[in-house]
Amino acid sequence: FEMYKGHQGAKQLESYAETTLLNHDDQAVPDLHVSASQQADGSILVTAANLNDTAAIPVTCMLGGAKPTGVTARVLAGAPAAHNTFAAPEQVVPAELNTSLTADGFTATLPPCSVAAFVVNQ
Repeated sequence: FEMYKGHQGAKQLESYAETTLLNHDDQAVPDLHVSASQQADGSILVTAANLNDTAAIPVTCMLGGAKPTGVTARVLAGAPAAHNTFAAPEQVVPAELNTSLTADGFTATLPPCSVAAFVVNQ
């Protein structure tokens, strides 16, 4: 919830991701899921989930008409079975994610089994 809460009450933006399918038995799912919304202050929140538990995914985000002036990102990542407990509440915690600003968006690399939240100022 922590990584997605910024979407609450924001304006949903259309988003699209070019993905690779992950195959397991007779099931196939995209390795990357994305959502985007515009906040009341004009900033854009992009969240991305890397469902691949063994490979990082390089991401290039193009913001279609937006003129980004800065981007910050946090990522929540860990082993597939990693989780927090009352005895060990800090096993999986958000951390800064290196992100590079481009003329029309940003680039980053999502670690395996991760969720990232990017805040783009414009």
